[in-house]
Amino acid sequence: MEQSIRYVQIVVDVVKNLQRERGLSVACEEQDAFCRFLSTQRKRTDEVLERYKDFLFTYTFPPIWQRQFQTIIDEVAKLPQLRTQVDKKKAKPLEVVHAYNRIIHAFIDSVSILEQRFIDNEFFQILLSFEKILQYTELNAQERALITLLLQQRHPDKKIYQEAMGVYLQEQTQRELLQKIMPPVVRIFFYDYIPPSLEKKIEDIKARILQSKQFDLLSIQEWWKVQTTYINRLFATQKGILQLIWHKKEHLKDKTFWVFVASAASWLMTLIGFLLFMRWYDTHFERVEQAIADMEFETRLFQVFAQFSETLLFVQDTKTLINTLMVLVDKMNVFDFLILLECSTKEIVATRHILANSIKRFWPKSLDAYIQQAIESRTVVVVHGPFDEPLLKKTQRLVILPILHQQKCEYLLILSRRGTLHPAVIEILQKMAEYFDQSLRHIEYLKKEKKLQKRLALLSQAFESQEAIAITDKFGNILKVNKAFEKITGYKESEVLGKNPSILKSGKHDKAFYQQMWDEIKKRGFWKGEIYNRKKDGTIYPEILSITAVKDDKGEIQNFVSHFFDISDVKKVQEELRKRAELDLLTELFNRKKLLEELRVLFGVLKKEGTLGAFFFIDLDNFKYVNDSYGHDIGDKVLMEVAKRLKSLEGPSDMSARIAGDEFALVLGDLGKDEQIAIHKSSLMAQRLINICGEPVVIDGQEIEITYSVGIALFPKEFEHVDEVINAADIAMYSSKKSGKNTFCFYNKALDIESKQFLVMKQRIEEGMANGEFELFFQPKLRLLDTKVVSFEGLMRWRHDGKVLTPDHFLSYTKGNRLLYSLSDIALRQAFEMIEKVKEKNIKVAINLDASQIVNQHYIDQFLEKIASFSHPELLIVEITEDSLVENITKYLELNSALKELGVAVAIDDFGVGYSSLSYLREFRVDELKIDKSFILNLFENKNDQLVAKIIEISKIYEIKVTAEGVENAKAVEFLKEHGCDYVQGFYFSRPLPQQKALEMVL
Repeated sequence: MEQSIRYVQIVVDVVKNLQRERGLSVACEEQDAFCRFLSTQRKRTDEVLERYKDFLFTYTFPPIWQRQFQTIIDEVAKLPQLRTQVDKKKAKPLEVVHAYNRIIHAFIDSVSILEQRFIDNEFFQILLSFEKILQYTELNAQERALITLLLQQRHPDKKIYQEAMGVYLQEQTQRELLQKIMPPVVRIFFYDYIPPSLEKKIEDIKARILQSKQFDLLSIQEWWKVQTTYINRLFATQKGILQLIWHKKEHLKDKTFWVFVASAASWLMTLIGFLLFMRWYDTHFERVEQAIADMEFETRLFQVFAQFSETLLFVQDTKTLINTLMVLVDKMNVFDFLILLECSTKEIVATRHILANSIKRFWPKSLDAYIQQAIESRTVVVVHGPFDEPLLKKTQRLVILPILHQQKCEYLLILSRRGTLHPAVIEILQKMAEYFDQSLRHIEYLKKEKKLQKRLALLSQAFESQEAIAITDKFGNILKVNKAFEKITGYKESEVLGKNPSILKSGKHDKAFYQQMWDEIKKRGFWKGEIYNRKKDGTIYPEILSITAVKDDKGEIQNFVSHFFDISDVKKVQEELRKRAELDLLTELFNRKKLLEELRVLFGVLKKEGTLGAFFFIDLDNFKYVNDSYGHDIGDKVLMEVAKRLKSLEGPSDMSARIAGDEFALVLGDLGKDEQIAIHKSSLMAQRLINICGEPVVIDGQEIEITYSVGIALFPKEFEHVDEVINAADIAMYSSKKSGKNTFCFYNKALDIESKQFLVMKQRIEEGMANGEFELFFQPKLRLLDTKVVSFEGLMRWRHDGKVLTPDHFLSYTKGNRLLYSLSDIALRQAFEMIEKVKEKNIKVAINLDASQIVNQHYIDQFLEKIASFSHPELLIVEITEDSLVENITKYLELNSALKELGVAVAIDDFGVGYSSLSYLREFRVDELKIDKSFILNLFENKNDQLVAKIIEISKIYEIKVTAEGVENAKAVEFLKEHGCDYVQGFYFSRPLPQQKALEMVL
């Protein structure tokens, strides 16, 4: 006993130093100050490890413990390598913690050496408390290391946090266990060294760091100091308990001595009898020796059983119960291996000294019958060897013990032994199985108790939920209210107790409402609905209220329970949703859906009364330019201002709406029965709209001009549905746009026919694009000096119904809509294809850009992106008409700069028909000027020859190349050559050609 206590004292010292070294090793990762302490700590650890090794060589221990000590020595041998990895930072912090854990746990496991020396039950409880406190100390030391890691990271590692939380939960469980098992004498020691105030302070810090994730609660140094102080006190407690064990051993030793002296006399008196006994003993030596061995073996078995029954007091879950059974049966040192199966599934639950994979791989089929026998008989089955199967080759006895629960087989414990089997083993195993069943019942009871506690807690939380609750007696007097009731109504519980809930009446409901409510409660025992009540401060609010009648066994009402919650926020959301459903969120005018609803009502009324109304379809001219030029934020503010002005025009029977984007509607609701008067009134309103709404809009200091195209349709007239009215006004609006914009137009049937033709043509163009009917024809441009082709201009053609149509037949239908952009994409793609085929000849290809495309920044961004992704952008020419350039100077300069960066040449097309300001040429940084063909076709009329000569002359000054378009005769060629024109293009040389024929000219 003395030898075991001295061993444990050394182990405690080793564990303490290893724990401190582990914590410093991980703290040293970020804090250099800890590294200095680490070096000193390692020397201390080495010193106590040397003392440990000396102790092992000094004393002799049983073989079973020598194996345990060898495991410890093997783990300690890994320490130098671990330290090297820490110093060179080759191991992750969590790996360092785990490596130290294995060494420390090997030492802690060896402390159970004391258990084989316990004398009585009180002594066993003291030893058990000591072991649990040592394990509790280790959990706290692990927390010291892991929380140190968390505190030194800005964003704590998820794995480290999870590990720390796992240890924290184990530590909490271990502390609860300690409270239950510590005998009074140990409890006095524990709280002597660790006052409850210190324990509470430590637990509060750990909870705030790990549960609330307050990783900045304190510094690493502060945490290390606080937790180390706590751990040192735990070790002081352990030393005190070891002293207690030592004194108890000495006391028992003294007591034994005096008992020996007192009995010495009787020994002398019985000496003669003893001599006679020795003569008898010589003749019966072997039987006596076997009896003693049996007594020692049975004592060991009962010690294991005692420990099993003691441990079961603290087991609270099935997994721990199974582990306890397997460990303590193994501790009998009787069986070679143990297997625990589930009776119903035959699945492996736990094993000792054998791998689960080996069992599955080499399962002895002969066991199945014995297992079934044990399950059916519900009694232990002992099978005698030898066995042929590899798994049971060395087995001479096989025990199959069914563990029953509620009279059914729950588990099967299969045990293998090489030699004979003592009858006491079976007896102890059967008792352990009975205790196991009792413990299972206890665990189930605990689970039910926890469920009940959770249910009670849930009910408690439900009463104090966000929903207000009031309980009254059968007369309606308030007995109890919750916090939510106080918060919603403003009344304290003390103010409403004994009063009737009618104190909350708002006055919004009449007597009939309340009478109907109580009639339903009395009839069905329940009522639920929406009601308005009044708070203490007088505020009236809506609530959802439910009242339930609580009845006794006889069906008599004893109480009423009301639940309610304030739905003011819900009402606000509903109102907001109503606005969203009816109003345009930007302008707060009616949206299209609400417009249609109101228009249908008005349509019916006017039709019934035989009067007229007018629908104005209003479109902002060139609003896309506003968005592209000033940005969408400015565009939104313009729309809001337009809506405000439109709203100011409304009369009592009128309404306005935003249909979509930059399209608005104004509806005049009472224009009388005379159509001419209705037209006159509508015309006056339209002119007023154009005048008032057309005034410049000033947004953020910028003045923006807005014009409108307005289409007007009188209704009901010949229309059957409101959709027809809107379509008619839409057609009239497009007619207004064609007339020059910023004007209005009334709908008539002729417009309808024109509009339908327009829509049919658009549809055919779309189908043509889908079918690949659009293609570029290429007209060559020649150098005048040697008439060599230097480039082609791509001109779009439409192969439709067996004809080749020029842009005059289709381009107007694409203006102002997406078809224009689709055509441009086709042109760009086919231009790239042509360049790929003529690139070896260094021949360029030109395409045209429209004015509406230049101001569309989104399209230009995509246009430039496609060019940038092309392999030969330097062989592309972009032609822009003179009018487009002058009308959008800022946008043109931005586009020109982007094209120059890509190596793309820029040409001004149709020069001479617009502003014709030669002073722009240098500013615009153009590469080429293309004189409009109208000058070349009539070169020798109206002094056109002089103008052309002047253009060529000034272009030479600015180093800009000049191309003459529309060259159709030799006389024009001679004139242009004489005046130094660079390039020519026209029917005299070639008409626009399909790609293949154009290629034949140059390849």
